[in-house]
Amino acid sequence: MLSSDQASDCTFSHMLQCMSIISIMQKRFNAFIEQNHLLKKGDKVLLAISGGVDSMVMAYLFDLSAIPFGIAHCNFQLRGEDSDHDEAFVRNASETFHVPFFSKRFQTVEYAKQEKQSIQMAARTMRYEWLEQIRTKNSFQWVATAHHLDDCIETLFLNISRGTGISGLTGIPKKNKKVIRPLLFANKEEINDFARKDKISFREDRSNLESSYKRNKIRHQLIPLLQELNPSFPNNMKEFFSHMKATEKLYHTTLDQFKKACLRYQQNETHIISKELLKLPHPETVLFEIIKDFNFHPSQTRDVFNAISGQPGKQFFSETHELIKDRDNLIITSLKEKNKPETFSVFPDTKEIRMGQHCFQFKTGEMKPGHELPRDANSFLADIDKLHFPLKLRFWKSGDYIIPLGMKGRKKISDLLTNEKIPVHRKREFPVLISGQEVVWVPELRASEKTKITKNTKNYFFAILSG
Repeated sequence: MLSSDQASDCTFSHMLQCMSIISIMQKRFNAFIEQNHLLKKGDKVLLAISGGVDSMVMAYLFDLSAIPFGIAHCNFQLRGEDSDHDEAFVRNASETFHVPFFSKRFQTVEYAKQEKQSIQMAARTMRYEWLEQIRTKNSFQWVATAHHLDDCIETLFLNISRGTGISGLTGIPKKNKKVIRPLLFANKEEINDFARKDKISFREDRSNLESSYKRNKIRHQLIPLLQELNPSFPNNMKEFFSHMKATEKLYHTTLDQFKKACLRYQQNETHIISKELLKLPHPETVLFEIIKDFNFHPSQTRDVFNAISGQPGKQFFSETHELIKDRDNLIITSLKEKNKPETFSVFPDTKEIRMGQHCFQFKTGEMKPGHELPRDANSFLADIDKLHFPLKLRFWKSGDYIIPLGMKGRKKISDLLTNEKIPVHRKREFPVLISGQEVVWVPELRASEKTKITKNTKNYFFAILSG
């Protein structure tokens, strides 16, 4: 047995050891923030706290370092009472720290179904959107998340398993827009050791102990194996990420020059000029780097690249964008633009309608001698008494036709667009003006013979495409 003096010495020694660990961890935390310019003096930070060990250690370090902070907690309502207990735990922790507390309960499953996303992607989207709202409304300069070195390593292997470019080899960024990650200097073992030695309370998310998700399989199976093969694996990965960041900077300097050579922008469209892309070294790699910014999957790159030499009209979709092979270009547009109303009513007193990227302006009046109005492909001048209101402004449909001005026979809109060599991506969403059941104007191309101005016209209807 130990004497009382020996026991006292052991207790004192253990206390000194704990104080040393705490001091080292705090110093590393502060040094990481300073070296990477994550914060300025006086910055207020909104901490995203789940209640798990990582986020609770982050809150503890912010408190030790006297950095002003508030706490935000997302309850995704995915684990029944456990989710509610997490929320209560984090609320109590914020009271202990004497800092502001913000929380929100999300309808995660419903949102995921509505947006056709995975549960994980839906939770991530809602989380960051809400955190940014709270940050802005409450004058926080930054949002901090508790990602650590092991998260970086897991992300690396996930990216590799999916197929990735050089950016996917750099791990998780230390700073991204208004989000900072001040724990990236430490691995999971160091965080757990720190929490244990300083008796930091936290709640364990039971889902983290399961290997049903890809990330958890990497966490609980792959990383331990790599550490067994090489005990220096975590530190080696720190060096790896540092080298990859430097390599990425050099890579993107050259890539930006390549993008300038083959990209053009027209209103809401991004055009990849095929012949310019093919002149570049490693054009398929350049294409990959371009389309991944529009959420296209790496596996789609080869198919898109092969489509360059194919027939126009081939379409590809990501969650947010459409890419279409036109005659000479690859054209990328946002899918959000396609969710706007397809049909607009035009009354005699309607002044303006915005339809996608188009702006239409309308005017009516008395037809007087010598009264001049523009007469070109972008304008439409008609006898108002020959029109049936309300007119309809919509995209053309299969079967639509017009009797062009100066002609007797009718012409299909599809043939008209083809003959005029309208690009494929525009052809699908080309506007037409309808009176009754007939097209009376195809903006930029033709007006109808049936509504033309004559010497007997008393009042006119005028429309112009101004954008």
